[in-house]
Amino acid sequence: MDTIKELKSFIRGILGKEIIQVNNNRIVSISSTPEHLDNIEARYGCEIYDTMMTDPIVNSSIELLKAKTLSSTYKLINPMQAKLNQKDKKVTQEDFEKAEEIKEYIQNMLNNFSLPFGTLLKELLNSLVYGSIVAEKTFDIVDGKYTITDIKIKPRKTYRFIVDEYNNCVGVSVVFNVFDNGKFDSLVPKEKLIIFSHNPLYNNPYGISLLRPAYVYWKLKNIALDNYNKYLHIFATPPLVGILPPGLSKDEEGNPLAEVMLRSLVNTQNGIALVIPNGSDVKALEINNSSDVYQKALKYYDNQIISCILKSSRATSEAEFGSKADSQTSSDIITDLIGGLQQSLAETVYDNIFYQIVELNWGKEQAKNYTPKIQFNDSNLNSIIKFSYAISQMWSSGFLDESQKVALDDLMNLPNRAVKTQEQLDAEALNADITRSRASDTNTPLAGGQDNNAR
Repeated sequence: MDTIKELKSFIRGILGKEIIQVNNNRIVSISSTPEHLDNIEARYGCEIYDTMMTDPIVNSSIELLKAKTLSSTYKLINPMQAKLNQKDKKVTQEDFEKAEEIKEYIQNMLNNFSLPFGTLLKELLNSLVYGSIVAEKTFDIVDGKYTITDIKIKPRKTYRFIVDEYNNCVGVSVVFNVFDNGKFDSLVPKEKLIIFSHNPLYNNPYGISLLRPAYVYWKLKNIALDNYNKYLHIFATPPLVGILPPGLSKDEEGNPLAEVMLRSLVNTQNGIALVIPNGSDVKALEINNSSDVYQKALKYYDNQIISCILKSSRATSEAEFGSKADSQTSSDIITDLIGGLQQSLAETVYDNIFYQIVELNWGKEQAKNYTPKIQFNDSNLNSIIKFSYAISQMWSSGFLDESQKVALDDLMNLPNRAVKTQEQLDAEALNADITRSRASDTNTPLAGGQDNNAR
């Protein structure tokens, strides 16, 4: 929507309402829908990735990324706080208090969602599986202020993206049931949505699933599993070989002895007792070939799946040969992936939740200056200890100074310090100068080599 006035008018028309239904089974083709970047989803539908997620290797790799991305605690950052500590003379105490008021308003809004905000972030990360995820915001007016009362993730099959002639996403098309007389499409504008896409090439909102490169290896793995199961069914229990006595072809009832013995052997393989004619013999056939080839193939496919998702097979499994440096490199790759996901989440939340609400209630200029940002902090104890030691060493050497304390507090997830205005800092500096001057006067030596204290 072009103006904030249009957005407010739209929100007033859908206060407290959800639009996207979750029980639709049919999606109507829209001519303005962008082409899928993912040819696998375009061919088989998003359900193919639901099936892939039942694979333990695929599932554990995705869940590892999601868990590590959100293992860090998050908090809202007052944008004025760092500026005050950087001695920005344009920032006043009133600016800080205004930004703090807005930050508390947004934090209270997040606390009132039907699900914890961390759970919402985890659901948004399902874009790793489907390429993109859409969440619908429910608006309301509380105490005279616009607010988002809830945010709900919508199933991938219930919507399609709509773009303009420049491939800019304008919203999604959803399907409604109208008194059981048919269905029609309706456009939900992007302002009511949160769209989180993974790797959206060429501005295409569909994105590309992180599972797409692993699809071939997952498919080959399933073929190998089927063949391995057949191998086990045939060769895990040795086949039986019946040896008829010489010169005997029929039993006492005149039935062909070979057929009688064959039926008995087949029944024996199914757990039924075996009775053979007198003079006959039964031997187990030894199988010399090994199943190692299947086990090696399955291990190879698993490693390739992990490499496709986590960019390193050492991330969740041990290599047969590998150095400590190799393990460290794998850890660094995962850390970089997590950092990128956290940055994408932070930007999406800022643009689609925080900034929008501040602009609706306080205006565009206030939104630019006072909208808080979300910051993820490492909650791993070992990482915190190592980081704290490094900080203490840099502080002792004089490399760091007072103006950097707020940023360091944020990195270490420490409570906010009491922020002082520039006037307060100047007054403290003046008092410190006066104190030093008095101390200097007191310690000035008198004539005759005596000082004031000696007198």
